[in-house]
Amino acid sequence: MYVEGSNVGYDHYTTAFFAHLGAGYANTGGENLINSISGVEGTFAAPNDFPFPDGDPDYGVDELRAGQGTSFLTCQGNRVRAVCYDADGYRAICSSIILGVLADGEFTNTKASLMARYLGYLTGSTEPNICVSNEEFDFGIQYVNYESTIPLGIQNLGFADLNISSIAISGAGFTMDSEPSYTLESGGEIVLDVVFNASEAGIYEGEITIASDDPDDDTIVIELSAECLLPPAIVFSADELSVQIEQNQIANRIVTINNAGNSDLSFAIRLEDADAGAVSRNIVNSSDFDGVMLSKNDYDYREGPPVICGFGGPDDFGYKWIDSNEPNGPDYEWFNISTIGQNSGLAGDDNSVSLTLPFTFEFYGQPKTSVRVATNGYLTFGSDGGVYLNDLIPGNNSPNDVIAPFWDDLHQQSGTNYYYHDVDNHRFIIQYNNWGFFSGGGSLTFQVQLYENGGIYFYYNSMTGTLNSATIGIENNNGTDGLQIAYNTGYVQNGLAVRLSPGPLWLSLDLESGTIPAGSSQDITFTFDSNGLDEGTYNAETIVYSNDPAIPETIIPVTMICGPVGIDDDLLPYQTRLNGNYPNPFNAATFISFDLAEKAQVTIEIFNVLGQKVITLVDEIKEAGTHKVKWEVDITSGMYFYRMKTSGYVSTGKMVLLK
Repeated sequence: MYVEGSNVGYDHYTTAFFAHLGAGYANTGGENLINSISGVEGTFAAPNDFPFPDGDPDYGVDELRAGQGTSFLTCQGNRVRAVCYDADGYRAICSSIILGVLADGEFTNTKASLMARYLGYLTGSTEPNICVSNEEFDFGIQYVNYESTIPLGIQNLGFADLNISSIAISGAGFTMDSEPSYTLESGGEIVLDVVFNASEAGIYEGEITIASDDPDDDTIVIELSAECLLPPAIVFSADELSVQIEQNQIANRIVTINNAGNSDLSFAIRLEDADAGAVSRNIVNSSDFDGVMLSKNDYDYREGPPVICGFGGPDDFGYKWIDSNEPNGPDYEWFNISTIGQNSGLAGDDNSVSLTLPFTFEFYGQPKTSVRVATNGYLTFGSDGGVYLNDLIPGNNSPNDVIAPFWDDLHQQSGTNYYYHDVDNHRFIIQYNNWGFFSGGGSLTFQVQLYENGGIYFYYNSMTGTLNSATIGIENNNGTDGLQIAYNTGYVQNGLAVRLSPGPLWLSLDLESGTIPAGSSQDITFTFDSNGLDEGTYNAETIVYSNDPAIPETIIPVTMICGPVGIDDDLLPYQTRLNGNYPNPFNAATFISFDLAEKAQVTIEIFNVLGQKVITLVDEIKEAGTHKVKWEVDITSGMYFYRMKTSGYVSTGKMVLLK
């Protein structure tokens, strides 16, 4: 007999049926929230340990206490969640957990293995029962002379000792470190590493054979397979990247990714801002105010945590925020659009208007072409623009897909809402001008600025009234991710600017992932955008992940100097850089161009696709400036690489000789 349910104790308490389960009822649960379920030492469930329930840590069920039975599963605080009862002629299990929502453990510690042990107990089994974590191992694509390991778990789910008499592995390239034999007690487990490593390319197959005294399955055969290839080899045309441009300008630079290996090279690129320093989330327990509903004009007793620093994040998507009180934050520069912008027509209370965006705006990875502006101080890319009660971020409640510069129960009062497309600075501005609170009083003038490169700015010009009752932040379209800056706490002040971005605002790529065949290359265009930025130096990191087993991750530093570019800057390079070669492809000769920011010893060498040096073109001290060197060739056609090296700089380029 096996009975399970969240209120099984309540349903059967004091009944004769419940007495046959050997368990006593404790309480209705509810507030006793479960984080994990663990087997009790000395019982048949002892090795089991599960997160509970999968994906929802706030699920609560009844507690049980053992009467004549034995506790074998408990949660935190040793609260009993399952009881077994061994009586004359029958066995019973009463459980107040819901098996389906348990999260599987590793190897053989799964929901299926737990249920197998339930069934073994209920049927009175006295036999060993072997269980393996995998019935086959497919190592997939591997590379010559690179090792790959997969763990194999073997467990005894039976109620007698399991004797494993032999474990054997066969097949070229496959190995396993194993003892000749094992004895596993009830619930006992061993984990063995299965290793693949081959010195030649090809298709590999093998098998593991396990012999034991399990009466139902005395021989288990696990199939092994792998495809081994010569590895790809990633080579970059630049080890670092920098540019100097004036404010409100755009510049492009190209970095070439070369595959000098012998199989397909897969890559993915991520940009990270290197200027913000350490980041810290402002976190609120979302359960604190779950289900709270306040009518209009009700006193809002909810209080959020103080904002202890002027930056935060990232959220799961990667958005971060920083304000103008931080050294690397944005400058506060109010751009008043009340005389040049258009009246959006937003008016009244709990209303909204929809505006067409002048460009496609990326928000949490989704392209947006229109936005809804709400009277209550937020923008949404969804349809719900009338929510007056501000809430925590992130959260499932409406509105979602939201940008909230000052979300509170607001009213037009005597104010006006404007919008303006600033073409020169690639931004769309929405301004709440002299807006008020629904309860009356206060005057709020603030802006949201959406930049074409995905940046979001909040500007607070003149804010009076109760400023500690608003939500400030952003949230994705289903409320599962968001960046909360402030919630019902004092933060906003006059003359404050806030920048939110999913990475460096000033840097973007035309391609973020791809596959490059052996011997081919891919150009990646970096776009530097100084619109809306102050003069200064901006730093980022380009992180390139690849399947090159020798270099799975590469970091390319990126720098943008935003400021005036004078005559001297045109005459003398501001950085040492390998510019490339021209023509490319070429026939008999090509020119390699490079810049030196200062006098330096320079070496330029040519290599073939096997990495063998063909010739040294330059090996001497060069003055600061722009240089070019000619390479005249009389060799076979093909791909060649050229490398420039100084004491503090190394960069590689690719060229193709065609005859």
